[in-house]
Amino acid sequence: MSQPPALDSVYKMAGPVVMGVFLGYYLDQLLSSQPWGMLGMTFWGIATGFWSVLRPLYFPEKTVKNPPKSPNQTPQSKADDKIPD
Repeated sequence: MSQPPALDSVYKMAGPVVMGVFLGYYLDQLLSSQPWGMLGMTFWGIATGFWSVLRPLYFPEKTVKNPPKSPNQTPQSKADDKIPD
């Protein structure tokens, strides 16, 4: 069972931000560069989160869930099943 689109968007947005904060904190501890690593990686996470949410809107052909198996086959939708003969 798949997740609702709104919940999927929350995970796509929050995941990179959380990872950016933790990675930035680790880099700050490693390089003694407080707070620049955390700030940089947090902004990187925010940008990555926005991109992962907005990418399907700008490039829908690259985010097809069921791609065709051969070049001559087109993806089928549920709308095709409801067309009367």
